Amino acid sequence: YGIAWNELIGEERPYVRAEMKRMIQEALLRDDRILEVVGFEFDFLEDTCHCTFDVQSIYGEIEIEKEVQV
Repeated sequence: YGIAWNELIGEERPYVRAEMKRMIQEALLRDDRILEVVGFEFDFLEDTCHCTFDVQSIYGEIEIEKEVQV
């Protein structure tokens, strides 16, 4: 599933947090094997947003990390 991260470039941090969460949940929850996407944490360093979150699937839980230039 593709996510248009470029839409977040230059946006304020609260907006980036909310939109990244929404985009990630929307993309992953389309898969019937994904039950829940929770536990979002965001860290910003200059123009990079580092996001971690937990994916609960029918196979168990995994933690995922993603970095995006904003």
